[in-house]
Amino acid sequence: QFLRKSLEAMEDEAWTERLSCELSQRLGSSASSSGEKSFLYKAVGTTLGACQRVPYVQEELLQHLQGANLEEPSEAQGVISLLCHAAEGHFSLVLDTLAMFAATLTKVQRFKVSRRQKVKCLGTSAQAARNAAMLAYSSLALRASKEQLLAHMETDIVGNTLLLFRTSGQDEQNKLALVQNITEVGCAIQAMGDSTSFDPSLKLKLVTTLRDFMKETRWDYPPPPVHLKVVLALEQWSKLRLDLSREETLSLLTQCCKSILPLPSAEEMEESTEMEALHMKSLQTSVKALGRLMAVLVETEPSPVCFRDIVNILWSSFFSSIDREHQRALQACAQLLAVYRDGSELQARRAYRQFGSLVGLLGPLTCDPKPTTRQLAATCLGSLLHIQGE
Repeated sequence: QFLRKSLEAMEDEAWTERLSCELSQRLGSSASSSGEKSFLYKAVGTTLGACQRVPYVQEELLQHLQGANLEEPSEAQGVISLLCHAAEGHFSLVLDTLAMFAATLTKVQRFKVSRRQKVKCLGTSAQAARNAAMLAYSSLALRASKEQLLAHMETDIVGNTLLLFRTSGQDEQNKLALVQNITEVGCAIQAMGDSTSFDPSLKLKLVTTLRDFMKETRWDYPPPPVHLKVVLALEQWSKLRLDLSREETLSLLTQCCKSILPLPSAEEMEESTEMEALHMKSLQTSVKALGRLMAVLVETEPSPVCFRDIVNILWSSFFSSIDREHQRALQACAQLLAVYRDGSELQARRAYRQFGSLVGLLGPLTCDPKPTTRQLAATCLGSLLHIQGE
């Protein structure tokens, strides 16, 4: 903020450009992942955002995009930070420059190239550059104003992101970058407060992409990071209404439950390494996100039919002989029932027809040897009795 205000007060284009050159040179000599380098990326971006000579700004942005080692996570994040700070003064220009950079990465699919060129375009450095570009697009979306989002979201941000992914090797890192991009784009649209302005067919395409990721790989332990993050992305997009048919929604939720609920718990692991602890934390986060996803669907479609469909999906897990599976199903059910109980659409919250069956199932679980199961079952029963009493 201090640098930006100082540059505004100077109003000296030549001096500002010289400062950006000095900062860029200092940036090039700084050690990767250092605090100084992180600051310099922001400073260079802020300075370029204050420059008024468009050709100069674009040339500098391209040099940073092309010169950075984007295989290094700290370098990639630094360049993204630089672009975002520069976008405060040149949003459209930054998008245009990023598109120019992305075009060099996607030409393998758009033009006839030799096999050697194709291998080069799909090499590790090019793959890392694609991932960084995808994350840069969504980071810019998070910083954009409503007017900027409406003008650029569909073609410049989402369209170019999907092109980058289609021309990638579509490995796990590419998928992780795309899922993070889709999640952040969903956050940006929600913050805009007008999701109806976003093309419904494009929204469906993004949600369908997430759904396809859920089906592509067999789940096992450790759980694939892509799929755990997909659940978080779906939770975010469900707040904008998924625009899926009843059958598509049921299929999606069924796949999520089959993929997450049966996975091993921390207590079952013979050894507890730092990586396994991280996997378990991600899994726990995803279980909570699954419950919130179901709850949001009930909030956005407050009808007994939607509620009944989701409970029916959890039903088979309630009868599972695997403790971890029915505990997680109870956790999701508790979140779902709480939303259904406290929802404002009271006219849509008619008595649950399978009340007796669910009470008959939950009742014995209040005497389960495991305290967590007893507590969750009691919580579910309390919400269910409250709903039925109304």
